Amino acid sequence: MHNENEDWLVPKIDPSSIKHQKRKLQESSWQNIRIKIVTDFITGELDDDLKCKSIGQQISWRYGTITCTEEDFLNASRKANLLRTLDNVRIYLEKLLKVIPVSGPITMETSSSNSFTYSPKKSYTGYDLILPVVLRNFGSDSPLAMAGPTDYDSVYSRPISGIVYLNTKQIPYNTHSESTWQRWFFQVLIHEICHALGVTDSMFSWYHPYENSQPYNNLTCQLTIHKKSFTFLTTPYSHIFAKKRYGVETFSNGTHSCPSGIEIEDGGGYGTAGSHLEGRAFYSELMTGSSMSDASGPFERLTDAVMAILQDTGNYKCDWRYAQPLVWGNPESTIGGQPINDFATGPPSKVFPDHYMKKPNGDNLGATGFNFKTWGSWLPLKADSEISCPSQFINYQQYCGPARYEFYNPLKADFQYNKYIFDFINVTYPSNSCPDGQAILPGASEYGNVYDVCGTYKCNKYDSYTMNVTTFEKTTTITCNKSNVGQAFYYYIPASYGYVLRAAYCVHPEIFCRTVKLHEMNFVGDPLIQIRPLQDLIKTPTPTPSHTNTHLRRLNIKHNGSVNQATMTPNQIMERKESHLRCGSSLASLSV
Repeated sequence: MHNENEDWLVPKIDPSSIKHQKRKLQESSWQNIRIKIVTDFITGELDDDLKCKSIGQQISWRYGTITCTEEDFLNASRKANLLRTLDNVRIYLEKLLKVIPVSGPITMETSSSNSFTYSPKKSYTGYDLILPVVLRNFGSDSPLAMAGPTDYDSVYSRPISGIVYLNTKQIPYNTHSESTWQRWFFQVLIHEICHALGVTDSMFSWYHPYENSQPYNNLTCQLTIHKKSFTFLTTPYSHIFAKKRYGVETFSNGTHSCPSGIEIEDGGGYGTAGSHLEGRAFYSELMTGSSMSDASGPFERLTDAVMAILQDTGNYKCDWRYAQPLVWGNPESTIGGQPINDFATGPPSKVFPDHYMKKPNGDNLGATGFNFKTWGSWLPLKADSEISCPSQFINYQQYCGPARYEFYNPLKADFQYNKYIFDFINVTYPSNSCPDGQAILPGASEYGNVYDVCGTYKCNKYDSYTMNVTTFEKTTTITCNKSNVGQAFYYYIPASYGYVLRAAYCVHPEIFCRTVKLHEMNFVGDPLIQIRPLQDLIKTPTPTPSHTNTHLRRLNIKHNGSVNQATMTPNQIMERKESHLRCGSSLASLSV
């Protein structure tokens, strides 16, 4: 993984300038955030010395000397779609977040020779966050984007300005939003802007209670379990999230303990480690250190985990209607709705549910995802005996440590070495998705020339469900109940060479119905104060921290066309390689 640790010349938080204050504000003092996404560098109203202006031009900046090519220039249609996507991001974030408003102007100053230049200085009034977007040639397809804060509120240290860089080679040709079928670029932008909002280790030490600028003490806690080192964010909302998810007040190794909290990524090197949610524990959350989403449909999501962190900053109150449950590891996805024992700190091969990971010795999972809503491809496994330790190869550095057989691979089985950000768990790379009301059972094909299909489902409480799968104008009806778990049903699916016989295997109806229902829902209230979200008691939603007794609503996702059948190849896997400043500012990048 490429590490980025150059010190960008952006304003730093000066501890001596912070005057700690407590202010009791009326709820009406918090208002929806007003964001100005400055597109002048895209439209040409503002110039950028490091922007490609002609084919063959050479530009020297932090990524070296780079030659501009035809794909670095946006035609009118591509530019218009980009502007619409950026506006969709603005609208979404303005609905999602409330802040204490900025009363005066925000002045954007010259940043640095390595980034962009405002000349003359420019001020904006009536906004709470200013985000210029700058197009940049990175010399390759990676990174996709970069973002970070550039200035802060003098009382609460909330970022009030930032910068977003977009890789011109990776800007899509269509418009993305929170509800379009293809939304990966929208999610990339949300990921990066979340860093600019303060979801980064360089700002952890400035997290504080609402309306009190005094930072929390002891925000993180380290613990070694099964010879693996864990770091948890234990701020109040993160702690509540963990208690509800894992069912425990503390994590313990028998000698030492930590308050339960949200695990922070330890892999990927400088910039990725420390500023993302741990991939193993938060698979499918868009703030993990590596993207697992292809462009064929929705998979990654903004979940209650990141919402908890945003609230822990002390700078944002969240409208939960615009977030979705993290289904991975969710106690509400299990039989009886109970926490998965040791899910947070236990060896995955011993504690994860059977349908989460493909087993080296074979199973019926196929390429079906854990949520029964996606399917994709597998990368080759490697035998444990093939690994020579110690190793300089970043994929093996953690594996070669003391946790090798205690945590990562206690069975000494063949393992997925390419997923080191996800602690080597053998999960699918989702490249296909099912729309609401449809799902896919275990047994999906991983091959790109076999075109699997989703089926419509209907749950009879948690006792049984039926699924209708239609291929070649013939519908196969599958009925699964508690007595036929694992039973195979057969039907033909299309392939490039004609057709292939597909076996679909029944899943326990309570696991299946709970999982797909969670996947298709948005919150309507604060789940951190709610015990059983799947009871689905619909009330009038209000933003946190106001207390409501609401649960979840079904999210009606619209899509434009059929599900893409292409299988994602390894070189399409996006790794988020971030650049963060320890001084209190950060720039984050998303790579492919």
